Amino acid sequence: MDELGELRKRHGSFAGVSNVLLEVLNKPLAPTFVVIEEVGLENWGWGGYR
Repeated sequence: MDELGELRKRHGSFAGVSNVLLEVLNKPLAPTFVVIEEVGLENWGWGGYR
């Protein structure tokens, strides 16, 4: 995916996460900050496993 495509994808993710917080937790959009941090597969685990 090109750089513009990645940017559009992230903008959609920001809006999507913000809207879920609004709908589920009734958290207003204005004070909501969304940070997306990509983590390599070698740097995370789940259920005690890597």
